[in-house]
Amino acid sequence: MAGYFFDTSALVKLYHLEAGTPAVDQIVNATGNLVRVSRLTVTELTSAFAIKVRTQSINRVDAELFLHQLRKDVSTGKLEVFSIGEAEFTSAEVLVERYALRLTSSRP
Repeated sequence: MAGYFFDTSALVKLYHLEAGTPAVDQIVNATGNLVRVSRLTVTELTSAFAIKVRTQSINRVDAELFLHQLRKDVSTGKLEVFSIGEAEFTSAEVLVERYALRLTSSRP
């Protein structure tokens, strides 16, 4: 079983078609994959959709449908939501400081 952690940007792609959506769909829909999101990501997703409504990228009805689908995906186990505490943030900071600048990107 492969495990994945989705941040808000990745999770938006699951519900709203944009660059990267096919890759996210493939991960989420592959048998045996575990996709985890933080409790904070769930809150941020609501904010991200509100921004998309204000900028007219989506309408309010779509935003409500996307959030309904998120709740369904959590309740059916398609996504697992977990809390992040201070210890996890501290570990994440250490890892980011250690490895983030070693990663390469095609973007400038």
